[in-house]
Amino acid sequence: WDVVHVDDLVEALLVLLEKGRPGEIYHVVDDTPVSMRDFFQTMGHHLGKKRIGHVPVFLANLIKGRDPIKAGTRSARSSNRKIKSLGWSPRYPDFRSGLEATFRTWQTG
Repeated sequence: WDVVHVDDLVEALLVLLEKGRPGEIYHVVDDTPVSMRDFFQTMGHHLGKKRIGHVPVFLANLIKGRDPIKAGTRSARSSNRKIKSLGWSPRYPDFRSGLEATFRTWQTG
């Protein structure tokens, strides 16, 4: 998966409003792709959960159907190089730092 912290997204949109070219496509993602499994394991850790189990893909396909499972497990790496060339850089370069900041904010209210 490619993810981005909401604060980084807002900053990217501001950069694009000022410097982006109309009609161009910019991928606003952090610097480090993550597997869905790693994302949810880390999320569970922050929520105080034990390791989150998983279902084998063949069984998930039977339960949920192939298309949703394919969408959740495919590799969809994107490059943020183009928007970085406009001067944007993610404050949270990977999902771990973004989740830590998010949960720190939630805990402090």
